[in-house]
Amino acid sequence: MRLCLIVLTALSAFQIAACSCTGPVVFEKSISDVVVWAEVLDRVSVPSTPGGRGKWRLTALAVIEDFRGAEGQDTLFLLEDSGFECYKGLSDPTIGKQFILSGRRDSIPQFSADSTLEWRSVLVVPLCSEGELQVVDGRVSGFIKRNRYVKKREALSFKYMKVNALWDDYVAKEENQPGSGDRIRKRYERANDRLERRGMRLERRRKKGRYHQDMSMGSFRRWLLRR
Repeated sequence: MRLCLIVLTALSAFQIAACSCTGPVVFEKSISDVVVWAEVLDRVSVPSTPGGRGKWRLTALAVIEDFRGAEGQDTLFLLEDSGFECYKGLSDPTIGKQFILSGRRDSIPQFSADSTLEWRSVLVVPLCSEGELQVVDGRVSGFIKRNRYVKKREALSFKYMKVNALWDDYVAKEENQPGSGDRIRKRYERANDRLERRGMRLERRRKKGRYHQDMSMGSFRRWLLRR
């Protein structure tokens, strides 16, 4: 019973509940306590419950440059999400990939082989932020100061709402008089197909970095120091 209370107390000290939120969509508005240029070293897991039944997933990062908050540490451990938490892992945790990350420090409860409770320091990138930029060949890329992708996605969502209204009209007509809504159904199908193609094109462009800004590391460093 005592061990159970310890576990519950430990977990309550760290926020692991699912969340739904909106926040800044550019790095400029997401700058937090810790900002580092880091490279992926490895991915590890540590026990989050006695006996090792539960696991925390962590990304080990080598600190290349500490812009703020790393306190001289040459290695940080980024807490990864599993899709439901209020924090997030890297978009691509491949070993050797480099990123600029902005987040905060926290501690997670973990258990040793004899079920002794310990605390591990981690870096947390909040879900409701744009706290990741990519670094390739010494150049920084990402949603640094603007995010046209989000604006285009929101515009597309609004169009989907209008198209879905056509489906509602079709259903209403069919309920009153079967077969009378064929024209509306065809309009809906044509419009929905167009939107799906636009959505796929938007995602392809996002993955290619079409909406990203790009800076040399020197320019980014000077820009960041002014923030």
